[in-house]
Parts: sequence; structure tokens; C-alpha cells
Amino acid sequence: MIMNQNLSQVDTNIEDGEVMGLEMNSMLYSVLSDKMYQNPVQSIIREIYSNAIDANTAAGVEKPVQVHFANSVEPVFYIRDFGVGMTADEVIKVFGTYGASNKRDNNEQIGGLGLGAKTPFAYKKNGGMFTVESCKDGIKSTTVFYKGSDDIPRKKLLGTEESNDSGTKVSFSVDESDFNDFIRESIPVFLFAKQMPEILGASEKWLERAGFNNFEDVEVVRAFLTNELDVEKLSYYAENEQYQEAGVPMEMKPFFRNVLERYSNNVIVEMGGVPYDVDLTQVFPNDYEVRNFIENGRAKVLHFPIGSLDFQSSRERLNYTERTVDSLQRRLVNLALRTFKENA
Repeated sequence: MIMNQNLSQVDTNIEDGEVMGLEMNSMLYSVLSDKMYQNPVQSIIREIYSNAIDANTAAGVEKPVQVHFANSVEPVFYIRDFGVGMTADEVIKVFGTYGASNKRDNNEQIGGLGLGAKTPFAYKKNGGMFTVESCKDGIKSTTVFYKGSDDIPRKKLLGTEESNDSGTKVSFSVDESDFNDFIRESIPVFLFAKQMPEILGASEKWLERAGFNNFEDVEVVRAFLTNELDVEKLSYYAENEQYQEAGVPMEMKPFFRNVLERYSNNVIVEMGGVPYDVDLTQVFPNDYEVRNFIENGRAKVLHFPIGSLDFQSSRERLNYTERTVDSLQRRLVNLALRTFKENA
């Protein structure tokens, strides 16, 4: 993703000084690794899964990304792509260097901050340890990332071997008490992602927790969510007739229960396959009537091109810069007016 940096240009009579440095101590590493995330589990899933989709897309691979949920037999969570993979040096750079990214020259890929690959450090119950296995050009490397006794992240190449595979696998152990949390937090990620993964380890449990009967119903919801939506906010327990009258597929019931209820103003914007909650008090800070007109008991989903909105470093929330607010105001007002006219 091409980053909008909004570089300041200030004219002064001061000669260029020395560039300020960074003291990479345990506190700063903690800020970059875990303290910025209010929802660490969902952030880990979102960031690693987005990277995997980018890898598959760049390689033109149609095979879906694999996501394995930890279970009692194999208490390991992993995400695996089938892209071109990385050499050992490339793994060390991408996963072991804060700020390193190879995705800043186009808006076809989701990432770009150089922070998302490090999100597994935010899972503290295993000490923030995770493993990256990557295969490229016939060589598979295995690298472990962990926090030392000084709480500073470290990296160690465990070894290399010949392999005919390709792609990258990021894995780490999960505490049994968090098995269900990983499934729950993946639901909004997968429903809005560019592609649905192949779920391993707990596919039936994922369907049950998400409220779907089968994966065909999941695809109906994913397809419906690709539209620009301004529909009645329906209850999970509403009758079939209410869904039909609102023009909403019955398969959308789990969406209203598991996703929309977690968004404060019933407004979601999607960018790069990532859903963001919209805070209407930030978009229309001084106009309650407009906010009420926009919300109006309805559920809205809008889509924006990658790079067109600004977001916080954690990628959990939008950053309400002037350009982001202007874009949201125009789209939300136009959508609400169009819906009002259609229902007048």
C-alpha cells in the first residue's frame, strides 16, 4: 500500500541538523509489538492473514490460504500461504526488522507499515514466541522469533533444508483458554477478506461459532457484503419475512449477530479486505442531526480503494485526518440521501 505520509514543509533559516535516533529498549519494542493493539488476537489474525493473501496474489496462486485453529490435539495456530516464499535473509528482514516492508510501491497489496508481521509478539501467553517457515527456490528455512530475558524481541535461524514447496507459514502455540477466542475474532476478518481461507483444525467449530450452517452460506454473505449497503438493521431472531422485505438474504443473520453488534454506529467501511468501524462523532463532530440521519437504525457497508483512507498504526481503527473525514462525509451523506429518496 502506498502510504499517505503528509510530509511537512517548513521554511526556516536553521541549517539541517542531525537526524534523531531511536533507543530500541524493551519499552519501545513493547509499544511497537503489543501495547498498540486493543484486540491483539484479531490483530494477529488480520495482519498475518492479510500478508498471506498478498503473497498468494503476488504469485497468482488460486489455492486458498490455509488457517489452522489450535485444538486439543494440535494446540498450534498457523497461517500458510502458497506464494513464492522468502529466503532466510528475507524472512529475517521482514519479520525481524521493525518498519521493513516491500509493499509501499503499489496499492495492490494490503500491508505497508512494516509492523503487521510482528503482531504474534502481542500474544503473551506463549511469551510472544512464533516460528516462520518459508520455502523459496528449493530451500526451506525455519526461523524462530521470541523475547529474551530482557523482554527485547530476538530472532534465530534454526536451519535450512531442501524442499520442493513454496510459500510461508507463520505458527505459534495457543493456550487452551484462547481456542474459542481465535475462532470468534476471525469471523469479521474472514467475512470481509479478499478470499475465504481453507480452515483446518476446527472447521465445524468455526461454522458453529459463526452461526452458519455451511460454507456455502458463508460465501453468500461474503458476496452480499461486496455491495454498498444501506439496509435495515435486523435482529438475528427476526422472522424470514422481515429479511425478505428488507431485501437481505437470510444467510446474513450471523453477520448481524457476530459482526455488526460489535460496531458502534452500525457503519462499516472496508478497505483492502479489512473492515473498520466508523465513529460518526469524528466524521460529523458538531452535527447530531446529521449523525442521526446517517445512522437511522440502519446498517451501512461502504468500500474504499486501498490507500484512500488513513488508519492508525495498529490498523484497528481509522485515523480521522482531513482527507479521511472528507471522503467519509461525502459517501455517507450521498448514501443516506439515496436511501431516503428510494424509501420516500
